[in-house]
Amino acid sequence: STVIIGLCLFIVSASLAALALFVWRARADSVPHRWFAAYTTALASWTFGIAGLQGTSYPDPWVRIIFASASFIPVSLLLFTRSYPSPSSWPSAVVTQIIQVAAATLAILSLTTSLIFYDASVTNGEFSRKPGVLYPAFVVYFLGAWGTAVGIFISKWRAARGFERIQLQYLGTAI
Repeated sequence: STVIIGLCLFIVSASLAALALFVWRARADSVPHRWFAAYTTALASWTFGIAGLQGTSYPDPWVRIIFASASFIPVSLLLFTRSYPSPSSWPSAVVTQIIQVAAATLAILSLTTSLIFYDASVTNGEFSRKPGVLYPAFVVYFLGAWGTAVGIFISKWRAARGFERIQLQYLGTAI
């Protein structure tokens, strides 16, 4: 059954990757399209890592993919939300650049060190891992960036009328 679950998750991952490519290719010059594609790619990569984790006896590389991908999920959602359906000036460009650097740093650390997690193992079909020294920073970053994205969405939702509000319904469903 874990093989079937893994196969289904690989299909979901491939579907998300195809969606990202489709949206990006539709209007590569559009900022919202690029950030939606980035967000969907991060979700596809995260799902791919979870799919690979199914039924493996050596989980470490898959967990590295999962954490590295997860590092990009909230920042890409934040930047998509900031640009869709109309651009927002909050948070500032400097703040969003800092968040992007944090995402890239956490992804690199997840792939190359044991500072985010370590000792990933599967025992009797049960997955476990231990939090690294920087795991609390990862959690704070993830929740902070995700919460900021949700805050932007709520702010835009309250101010939106007409067609813009309908567009935000799709974003709310995605969140």
